[in-house]
Amino acid sequence: MFIPKLIQVTEEAKDDALTKEYLDRCKFINPKVKVVYVENSKPELPAHLDAAGRYHHMKETLLICRRSSSFIETFESPGHIVERMSTMVKSVFNCSSSCEFCYLGKTALRQQHQKLYSNIDVIEQEMLNEIPIHIGLNTILSAYAFYNESPLLKIPPGFKKFADEFRNKLSRMGKNKISQEDVSKYINDNLAEILLKLDVPLAQQQYFNIKKQLPSYFAENKKFDVSFNIGEYTDIGAIDHISGHLNFFAGLVEKHKNIKINFMSKSPNLTSLLKAQCDNRVLVTIGFNPQSVIDKYEHGTYSLKERIAAAKQVQKKGDINLKLEIEPIIFIPDYEKEYIKLIRKLLKELDVNKISKITMGGIRLAADYRGIIPQYFPDTDLLDMHMENQMLVMIGTDTRLKNVLIFI
Repeated sequence: MFIPKLIQVTEEAKDDALTKEYLDRCKFINPKVKVVYVENSKPELPAHLDAAGRYHHMKETLLICRRSSSFIETFESPGHIVERMSTMVKSVFNCSSSCEFCYLGKTALRQQHQKLYSNIDVIEQEMLNEIPIHIGLNTILSAYAFYNESPLLKIPPGFKKFADEFRNKLSRMGKNKISQEDVSKYINDNLAEILLKLDVPLAQQQYFNIKKQLPSYFAENKKFDVSFNIGEYTDIGAIDHISGHLNFFAGLVEKHKNIKINFMSKSPNLTSLLKAQCDNRVLVTIGFNPQSVIDKYEHGTYSLKERIAAAKQVQKKGDINLKLEIEPIIFIPDYEKEYIKLIRKLLKELDVNKISKITMGGIRLAADYRGIIPQYFPDTDLLDMHMENQMLVMIGTDTRLKNVLIFI
């Protein structure tokens, strides 16, 4: 269980009702926790800390603050990977766990705080606004694909920035209430400007052809619901004993029949979600690895036994979709036997008819992060050459090392 040693609270958040709830929960699990008040959401770190010190200081510290920008963002989708547009809700930023391979380790270089936001009440209207906005963004992607005469395997370069600006202009952090008609009219009125922002130089005839097709694009994209990823930048289950955010999001699922959520966790702390009427509009992904990998590389996370117990609870609930994620595969000694043993254990202990998907994948490390890992974890063997030669392959022009992803 994550138990913070230090809590920092910004001046603007100190009187918020959620701040008091967060502090009460922290003091319950650690009566001696140190609480300090800071001027803003970027407090200075102790000057004597090196890279490892800053990283581990962040993992032991919670910063309670208000979020000043939209809680909803489009995922950047880095690297050369085929994936659909993903929409994230960031009620927490940064993770309490310390998995050596996790790309979130890079954020400690530029965003050196584990943030828990105290103004999440605005998320409800933001999510409701996002439903028509998501259809609009997919419509714009359809227009982009029509122009290029080629299907999109992922969002194009620069689309994340455009999507976030588009969303903020219409929703303004939920201050506006947005309908599908509002989004359709905005795109229709500003199509030329939108396409130019996406570097689509149009001849006049192409422009009118795309504009003529907009109604059909909208109609087709209404068939595809948005599912909000509430755990891209954190393990939301691992901090729920302090945040209570799973209860918050479960309440939104119960209240609004058009809201779907998904998240990945390595934590069994799913109690509040298990009490809600989820109506198969929640997808819980539980991350698995052999216990030896968990012990060696997934610091501060829960055991394999506890994760299996969590998966059983989800299956017993009956109205939550369950996905198993065996990732990243690490080439430990006898890895083939270890991973086969793991898979057999999962298939034996869980009801295979209540598993929506199983994914398996190798490690992915951005080139700039490979130099950072030994600073955070001086004793790691994750990047030893004998391991690297086996488990990491350069693919095309991608700067990440990876294995092929396997879908079952």
